[in-house]
Amino acid sequence: MAVALAVLGAAVLRSEINSQTVHAAVSGPSKAAPPAMTPDEERYAAVLWEIHREVTSSAVAMSFAGIALKTDTSDARELERRVGKLAPVFREAEERTRRMTVPPTMREVHSRYAGAVGQYSQAAEEMLKFAQDGEPQHLSKAHDTSIAASEDMLRVGDILWPGHYKPH
Repeated sequence: MAVALAVLGAAVLRSEINSQTVHAAVSGPSKAAPPAMTPDEERYAAVLWEIHREVTSSAVAMSFAGIALKTDTSDARELERRVGKLAPVFREAEERTRRMTVPPTMREVHSRYAGAVGQYSQAAEEMLKFAQDGEPQHLSKAHDTSIAASEDMLRVGDILWPGHYKPH
């Protein structure tokens, strides 16, 4: 249930962002376009994009695993199997993100992104705890953590990859 709410929350957030984007497109830009990225910033964004693709697809898969738990199987072992494959992806992405060379102008953005990846990793760990002990508070915590991660990913994505489709 918690993960289903996470997906619903992300959909509402995405809908709100799309609505704001459409409004801005119709009413015209309210401020000047952001400055073009420097070559170092472009390289940084391209390297991070490779990590981002893995993280977002894994985040979606983790959400579907939670939804399946609540709607299809109610099988904690299946949740553990599915999320157990995803948890290392988040840990590796977090490590890769922390090892990146970051242009000084992107440090704040990078910090937010690294934090979001860490939150996805924490959410996966909470789901695995649920699979072990069946305590529903783990799913609630995973939901809240995943939503926070998704919101930060959206904010970072708007800076690094403006106008790009955001699947989470």
